[in-house]
Amino acid sequence: MGREKKHETAGWGGGDHREENKVADSRSNPGCLRIFVLPHMIAGAFIFYLCVMMVAPEVAGTSCVGTAHKESKKNKTSSSFSESEDGPALEVTFKANGKTYTVNPRVEYSFYSTVADGGAVPVKYWSLAPEQSAFVDYPGNKHFKWFLIIFSFFWNSIMLLMFVALYVSPVMIALGFWQASKI
Repeated sequence: MGREKKHETAGWGGGDHREENKVADSRSNPGCLRIFVLPHMIAGAFIFYLCVMMVAPEVAGTSCVGTAHKESKKNKTSSSFSESEDGPALEVTFKANGKTYTVNPRVEYSFYSTVADGGAVPVKYWSLAPEQSAFVDYPGNKHFKWFLIIFSFFWNSIMLLMFVALYVSPVMIALGFWQASKI
């Protein structure tokens, strides 16, 4: 087998196309698996981003005082109080890095009932992404979600293994850096 034919065993398709060797082999044609893995890798990157936006304010966050609004400034007829599984959302305005940001973090009902319209609330944010990472920092806040971190670790570990197996390995074999294994 010469160097010019290494692509045939690299997992990019190719290979022996004789009638007696028409058995489907995922190692010789993993194209569908590559198409399946690619959007899941993008989802893994988004999950990792969510983890960073959750952990960064806890580790390297900046605290400030924000102003809570129970009614939306945009439309006085509709309230920004929206019920969901996570609890009601306040409209919180705070200043960071010389700019004013408005966020709608979810808070518990017990905290929501104690906040006056236009009242001060403690806000914590990451200075590199204040609007995306801001949350109301009150006692008993369930901002930190361990499940998301554990899920992200396992999801991205599996996606990394699949990325290496489906994308990196065939390229390294085709370039001659790795040896193709024979089963």
